[in-house]
Amino acid sequence: MTRAARGGVAGLSGMASGWSAWEDAPVCPPTLRSDVAHSARLYNYLLGRKDYYAADRELAEALYQVTPDVVTAAREHRAFMRRVAGWMAAEGLGQFVDIGTGLPDSPNLHEVVQAVTATARVLYVDPDPLVLLHARALLTSGPEGATAYLEADVRDPQKILTEAAGAGLDLARPVGLTVLGVLPFVADGAEVAEVVAALVGGLASGSLVALSHATGDFLPDGGRAVAEVYQKHGMVFVPRTAEEVGALVPAGVDLVEPGLVAVHRWWPGPDSDLYPIAKRYTDEQVSIYGLVGRVR
Repeated sequence: MTRAARGGVAGLSGMASGWSAWEDAPVCPPTLRSDVAHSARLYNYLLGRKDYYAADRELAEALYQVTPDVVTAAREHRAFMRRVAGWMAAEGLGQFVDIGTGLPDSPNLHEVVQAVTATARVLYVDPDPLVLLHARALLTSGPEGATAYLEADVRDPQKILTEAAGAGLDLARPVGLTVLGVLPFVADGAEVAEVVAALVGGLASGSLVALSHATGDFLPDGGRAVAEVYQKHGMVFVPRTAEEVGALVPAGVDLVEPGLVAVHRWWPGPDSDLYPIAKRYTDEQVSIYGLVGRVR
């Protein structure tokens, strides 16, 4: 069993105090089910990658029947992550926690932020050991920075904060926190709010927090058909309204412009040369909200 499987940080690439190398953690492949759909492999399929099985393809095709723009949504969501990460780094942040990493898809968050700040440290967090196997090979930092992987669930914020501090992140200084794509898989809305509040509560003033969440606001049935497809494939999925997503922002966090919008409309200021690209798609085609907030 790896240290990550026991709940600790599995190795870091890069030379930094408190951060070890990937090779320090022994390899022990987890038992993986190829006959059951898997959220990380599903996302990999939708992004046009190759790490998936028939069960994941079947779920994707079932989703396509009820929401034909599911591929567009996945790709625009990934692009949102890259814009947000690059903007956070440009704002001067040099340490990041990415919750809900999923299977690596280059450029990954650390590649984006280290292109701005070569010494940036990134802690990737995901509950699935499958991601760890890929992370060993693909989440490798440049020589000046560092990356690490923590096998943990978003519903255990205290563990994430504790391990982040133990791994070398300085929580007394601003951190870039990204919680993208994972909150719809937590059924209880009250629990989601508590998780976000606990995570943000452990961050220093000046930290930046990015959240994303699937919604049914732009779909005729409010996203019920999408939720039912996931349920039939053994997965919980809860789309939430703009009001519900906005309510997840804890007190003491100020939204950065343009606020809560569909992810393809989030840009670091409407004067960006890239902003017109957002007009390629409608909110219905994307159906994922995104926001960034600054901790006071």
